[in-house]
Amino acid sequence: MSRAVLMTAFLALTATLALADDKKEEKKDDKTKEGKVTVEPAELTVGRKMENKQFAYYGFSDRTAVKLLVSAPGKALLGVDPDSPVTSFQDDKGNSLLPSSTFFKPKFDQFGGQLSNDLASMLVSYSGTDKRPGKGATKLTLKGDLVLLGGADEKTTEAKKFDFAEKSEAKIGELTVRVTNIFKGFGGSGDTVNCDVRGPNPVKKISVTDADGKEVEVTSYPPGHFNKEWSKGFTLKKPAKEAKITITYFSKEEKVKVPVDVTFDLGL
Repeated sequence: MSRAVLMTAFLALTATLALADDKKEEKKDDKTKEGKVTVEPAELTVGRKMENKQFAYYGFSDRTAVKLLVSAPGKALLGVDPDSPVTSFQDDKGNSLLPSSTFFKPKFDQFGGQLSNDLASMLVSYSGTDKRPGKGATKLTLKGDLVLLGGADEKTTEAKKFDFAEKSEAKIGELTVRVTNIFKGFGGSGDTVNCDVRGPNPVKKISVTDADGKEVEVTSYPPGHFNKEWSKGFTLKKPAKEAKITITYFSKEEKVKVPVDVTFDLGL
């Protein structure tokens, strides 16, 4: 019976790369020169095709997948632009790990990336390969042009009254705030109010104050994007009647271009 090989490499290697939007924007705004983007290997997974028929839903083919940790201090990352090509992926024996099929050009995964809570870093994946490293290989090198989407032109709405009750909903500018559900606590743990904000603009932060003007604890989650609409979920640790909500959002998007050239050490 063939065996699956899973290897995860966490390395201290950091490649510091210059932040660039595009040449025209650099001339208009020298601030792009001040930023630095760091890219480092985060995870490597290698799988071997399973021949044993008892595992019908596992190991249809050989595969190699990687994750990168991308950090951009001072930026607000939102996702991966679909035009982010992978130009080279090979082991130190000269074997290419790019997909066998040439119908689709290899690209960094647009979906499935994980944003940090402060939006200053992101895990980016590349999993579009049906090969595994050659025998005796000890390193893999990934190259490409990663284009990240970032928020720009930060704005904050005026505080607006909002009753965080079941099925409450309100418009704040072009954004819609709604209560999705209220979870009834057990054993005196209290209720939690689950909400989201949706609209054409990505949201950075939600602030809530109660009727006495005191800050209400809010747990928020990274924004998501689907079908031209942005959404951001958040939770209040307790109901807040006659509360006021303030939303900080980005009215524009920018692109952060990151040339990638990183090496994964297999440690064999």
